[in-house]
Amino acid sequence: MVAKFSSHKRPAPKWVVDRIEEGWAVLDSAGETINIPIKNLPPNTKSGDTLVKHGINWYRDDAETEKRAKEIKERFERIKKRS
Repeated sequence: MVAKFSSHKRPAPKWVVDRIEEGWAVLDSAGETINIPIKNLPPNTKSGDTLVKHGINWYRDDAETEKRAKEIKERFERIKKRS
C-alpha cells in the first residue's frame, strides 16, 4: 500500500517583533525567537508588528497587529478594574 500525502498547506507562522536593537529585529513565534537584520523586513517595521514570511520575503500583517494591540489594551483595562 502506498501512503498518500495531503496537499493541504499550513498557514505561515506569524512572528511578532519583540524589539529592534542595533539594526536587528528580535522576532518571537510560539516560544521560538529569531534575529533578523532590520534591512530584510518591510519598511517602517516596529516593535509589536506581526510579520509573516512567504518565500524569502517578510510581510507585515497589519490586521493581526491591530487585533493583538486591541486584545492587549482590553486585558490591561480589565486588570486596572480589579485593582
